[in-house]
Amino acid sequence: MSMATAEQLAVLAQAMEHSPTAWAVTDEEGRVRRHNAAFAALLGLESGQEAAGRPWSHLSPVARRAEESALLRQAGQDGRAVSTHKALVQRDGGLITVVDAAHPCQNGGFWHLLSPAVNRPGLVNGRCQAMLEAFDDPIYVCDQDHNIEFLNQAMIRRLGRDATGEKCHQAIHGLDDVCPWCEGQKVQNGQTVRQEMQRSSDSRWYNVVCTPVFLPDGRVARQTVFRDVTSQKLLEQHLRHALDSQRVLFESLPVGVLAVDEHYNVTQINPAAQKILGVNANQALGRYCHDVMGCDNDPLCPLRRSAAEGRTAGPDDWHVRDSRGALVDVRMWAAAIFDSDGRHLGGVEAFQDISEAKALERHRARIIAMLAHDMKTPLISIRGFANLLLRDEDQAHAKNRRKYAQFIEQEAARLDGFVHRFLEMSRLQDGALKLKPERLDLAERLAGVVEAVRPQFRAANVELLLEAPAPAPVEADAELLGRIFDNLLDNALQHSPTGGQVHVSVIAEGGEAQVRVRDQGSGIPADELSLIFEPFFRGSNSKTTQGYGLGLAAAKAIACLHGGRLVVDSQPGHGALFTLRLPISRPSQAAAD
Repeated sequence: MSMATAEQLAVLAQAMEHSPTAWAVTDEEGRVRRHNAAFAALLGLESGQEAAGRPWSHLSPVARRAEESALLRQAGQDGRAVSTHKALVQRDGGLITVVDAAHPCQNGGFWHLLSPAVNRPGLVNGRCQAMLEAFDDPIYVCDQDHNIEFLNQAMIRRLGRDATGEKCHQAIHGLDDVCPWCEGQKVQNGQTVRQEMQRSSDSRWYNVVCTPVFLPDGRVARQTVFRDVTSQKLLEQHLRHALDSQRVLFESLPVGVLAVDEHYNVTQINPAAQKILGVNANQALGRYCHDVMGCDNDPLCPLRRSAAEGRTAGPDDWHVRDSRGALVDVRMWAAAIFDSDGRHLGGVEAFQDISEAKALERHRARIIAMLAHDMKTPLISIRGFANLLLRDEDQAHAKNRRKYAQFIEQEAARLDGFVHRFLEMSRLQDGALKLKPERLDLAERLAGVVEAVRPQFRAANVELLLEAPAPAPVEADAELLGRIFDNLLDNALQHSPTGGQVHVSVIAEGGEAQVRVRDQGSGIPADELSLIFEPFFRGSNSKTTQGYGLGLAAAKAIACLHGGRLVVDSQPGHGALFTLRLPISRPSQAAAD
């Protein structure tokens, strides 16, 4: 249809006055100038009411006005007709979707022929509407131009308004552009799209199912169902957080933890267990737990015992084998897991490496045996000489009595030394030993001890070298400080080879005084470094069977009492370096004045 003149419009309007097709004419300002009765009925106007004088754009929802005005303006400039789907606002506020065939006129207005879009998309008839209203989930239907043609009551409640005629991506999703699944033409190509999204307007989560609806005229409309899954998402987040917390806790436990299924195959293993067993997770998961732990298939196994007895087993002292085949002493707890019907589902084992504790127990047992043996010898001597004195009381000469008494005194002194060393270690461990601090020169105190022990080093053919270039003032208990030096030098002598050297030096740097004792012995094995200062521990490289493993333990305890530290550095085959660190004593202001 070409651009109509005013005369042609008047003739056409008169001819179609009583046409069932609704029509309206607008002027160059976009206002309705004339319409027929069918148009008034379409708007729901009562008899005698007219829409003349009303802006054509105001007959549409606010959200559609700018877009429709721009479309008509462009059509007028191009002098061409345009057909669009228009949502008309009826008198009662309702909306009706119509096909608007707009033809430009010479006066700048348009001739609008309107027909209800009842057969396009052919979805929202009465029966279909009733079906969609029965859903609790929000549902809307839109055409291929993204215009909403129907919303069920659940969707209207969710939005808080009826958005019929508006763009779905703006009204529903709060987006300026079309939704990703529409933009990608997935639905247009016949695909059902499932999407999880969070609406910015209410921050709630929805599962969105967008289904294509194929129309008789070949076009494709869309039906979209919203399901609010916010509660589910929150639950998932809580569960994920709980699982993450559980995982962090599981992986951070300082004890080994291993979980198995009902067939005793490993399902979980934490880093501590991997370290004890010398395996990684990939080497353990899915394997039979007894193979992973290097245990025999023993019915007394704590986990099997727990399953048989229906209660937690342990703590039990057990042993496992690491990946190298070495035995590892562990303390183990085990708990079988059952469901509500009593079926065995698997179990959990927790175990702690107690190899060091067991080693110390063995050392302690040997020390006690040695102590009992060493105490028995002087006691036998004392008893024997006492019997001699009693038997020869009348006949014994004064010379013999004196000799017997000297033997008794020597053996009693040995016993007193044993008891004194053990009591001193006990007081150090309990913090009951009190310091008697005084200001002294560390270099001078060390030099005195070095000179006192030099004859022992000379007898063993070991050279003792001292380097103390400058004074190192400290606040310390002179007697206990001497005990540290005695123990360090005695330890160096025990581990030095014949013809070797022991270097002793004193330096002051960084606000502390340091005494360093370095020997040329065989060094300390790596697995003994953490035990070297433990009471009763005696290194495997010691050249003598004498002593009770108390010297270095006492030295470290005394250093700590002084606010200092005693540390060791050693590599097998390269000797050992013991370093005593004590804070330097600063002169008081009064002394300085």
